[in-house]
Amino acid sequence: MCAQDAAAKLLSRAAAPEAAAVGAAPRKGRGYTMTEVAKHSTPESCWTVVEGKVYDVTAFLKEHPGGERAVLALAGVDASEAFVAMHPPMLRPRLERFRIGHVEAYESTVSPIAKEWRELVSAQEQSGNFKTRGVYYVREMAKCLGMLLTVVVLVLRNSDAAIASTRTVAAAGVLLGLFWQQIAFFGHDVGHNSVRGIRAKSNYHLGIFVGNILQGVSIGWWKSTHNVHHVVCNSATHDPDIQHLPLLCVSEKIFNVFSQYHYRTFTLDYFARLAVMAQWLTYYPVMMIARINLYAQGIVLLVKERHTMSYYKLFSEWAGLAVFVTWYSLLVAQLPTVGLKAVFCACATATCALLHDQIALSHWSRPVFSGRPSFGSWFEHQLSGTLNITCPPWMDWMHGGLQFQIEHHLFPRLPRHNLRKVKPVVEEFAERHGVQYHDIGFVQANMEILQTMWDTGVAAKAASSGV
Repeated sequence: MCAQDAAAKLLSRAAAPEAAAVGAAPRKGRGYTMTEVAKHSTPESCWTVVEGKVYDVTAFLKEHPGGERAVLALAGVDASEAFVAMHPPMLRPRLERFRIGHVEAYESTVSPIAKEWRELVSAQEQSGNFKTRGVYYVREMAKCLGMLLTVVVLVLRNSDAAIASTRTVAAAGVLLGLFWQQIAFFGHDVGHNSVRGIRAKSNYHLGIFVGNILQGVSIGWWKSTHNVHHVVCNSATHDPDIQHLPLLCVSEKIFNVFSQYHYRTFTLDYFARLAVMAQWLTYYPVMMIARINLYAQGIVLLVKERHTMSYYKLFSEWAGLAVFVTWYSLLVAQLPTVGLKAVFCACATATCALLHDQIALSHWSRPVFSGRPSFGSWFEHQLSGTLNITCPPWMDWMHGGLQFQIEHHLFPRLPRHNLRKVKPVVEEFAERHGVQYHDIGFVQANMEILQTMWDTGVAAKAASSGV
């Protein structure tokens, strides 16, 4: 979760002397060049630029509600558009405690498209499109809980071996998988503060409920990876959402790359090369078991990052996962035979392939770059790394907002029910500036990702032969 309300409190609480002590920060009036700012891009000295002002946020890294990696991903560069996209206007003045100066001749460093885009974002803020319709999310939650209740009823009706039906149990498993898909959409909106606004505590607790308790997926892990993904979308070196070697790889630029998120090298060794060469065949089977990776990644993060988390958050995360294990185990235990248990769990996990495919379609076939974003604007960066899935309004429930991935990446805080509303605005802006707006059907998107799998496999084979 971004938890901007918490950010506001923490920003207010952080003392100016503390921030100054980290790098002997000079007076607020001093001017800097972007070259000077770029030298401060490490955890030991982290500077960033927002709308021409230079901030030393080193002392705030550990306390940033969106995770320190999201800040470090944009350290030493102009983070104006990313900051505005991820945070509401009310938080921007709170940065003043960290301000150490300004960028000299800043206006000359901002491209015309970036200037116009910032004006458009401001207009959208004033239009009311960022306001949430509470009844929409109440209805979504009721739908999800109704699906889960139906799963429970189906399982209980098949708890007697004498009358249990394999088909009914399989159907219950599929429905549970669809429930996890739909509640994941809800959790995604919670994480972007689209459901409860910037109410930090309620967002956090709601995130624990829909993430840890209902899905078994750590909301802390999701927050850590997802915020970074947004600000460095499709960076081979920085975006954790495209770093999946040895099983899958979306670009040869990821071969043997050192991940600035995981702090390790993704080596294209013998076994990884074989896997990548065959990934055009294994893509869908991997998607069918990808949910297991979500469980594992959450646990890994809670173990590795335990020293950076408060006792309350650490307890909340583990307690939430324990509740998930408890209710899921009790549900499965109601089925009378090992075979039926296996069918139920397998169908539930495999059905989640739809969700994982939807997530992958949004980015994996799009261009990949190395390093930090060097596009002329946030707009150009996000349209380069994302695509939309064309679908009629009556199918919006199946895609959960992911069909408007372009709009979502441009306006991460925008409630799902307003994404279709701003789509024409974004399309017109893209056409006027000659930026590709990639909007295709679901089948074509799958064809493009399979082509990407094939092309990267060919590159892996060439790497093995030294071609």
